[in-house]
Amino acid sequence: MNSTKLCSMPCINRDNFVIPAQGTCRSENLRFHIDGDRALFCAMIGNTQLSSPPPPTCKVAIVGLSPADTQLQRFCDKYNRGASYEDAALEAAFEGLGRDLVRMMNGLGVARKLGLHPLSEETDLNRCGHFLTTSLIKCASLTVSGSSSDFDPWKYESNVRCITDRFVPEMLHHASIEHILVLGNKAQRALSDKIKIKGVSVHDYLSGRGKVISYLPHPSGANRESVDLAVLGREDFPTMQEYQDLMWAKYKSKQVKKNKPLGNEESYKSTRASRWKSISRIRSQFDA
Repeated sequence: MNSTKLCSMPCINRDNFVIPAQGTCRSENLRFHIDGDRALFCAMIGNTQLSSPPPPTCKVAIVGLSPADTQLQRFCDKYNRGASYEDAALEAAFEGLGRDLVRMMNGLGVARKLGLHPLSEETDLNRCGHFLTTSLIKCASLTVSGSSSDFDPWKYESNVRCITDRFVPEMLHHASIEHILVLGNKAQRALSDKIKIKGVSVHDYLSGRGKVISYLPHPSGANRESVDLAVLGREDFPTMQEYQDLMWAKYKSKQVKKNKPLGNEESYKSTRASRWKSISRIRSQFDA
């Protein structure tokens, strides 16, 4: 299969990368471009492949930063076992993250605001018909050594082109999309500040064309504390003081059990306050 059937590939200004045949596909066979210390792999995860568009009634887009190694390996596995490219991309999208995404949307009031509450934790976000699933960088992106470490997309020309020349038109092409839920701080910085279109941020550019953009914590292990706070419903969401005291008590008990010294209480609670405020701001957008 030629990649032109899936994407015009503005990231590198060419569209003639050939997808390996089923049964022969390894991650290294999908690598088609190196930009500085990052490599791009032609595994376009999500349900927005040109040959398999999502239902036209989707009102919500869920947008990650980029697929990483977990999604890339899942894609290769499904594709080599006989799934079509499109089906493998569906199976791999948000692999291992879907349940926490649903729990956050329920807890933060997103699902209620969008008329989808309550979403079952078993919901397949890629197939249920409510969501368009994609990412700012459509193809999987790893370091040249194969790491899935976080990165700044605005530092890479190929990434910037993918966002301005592929992601933005994709969002505008789907006229039914009203809300865009963007995951993670790096994706937020890219859209709200770092990457411009016609002199304005991508966020403002899309907002000016009727899209409502909101930012959620990325449901990764590194963000476990934020995710655990975000999944709490309105009845269980603590006050900032309650949260600071609860987390300090847990931390203190853990350190005592390990016979380790305590850190500074004021500094610890200040960090918890910042996290609580961040989640509270998101809640205020949906759960008024």
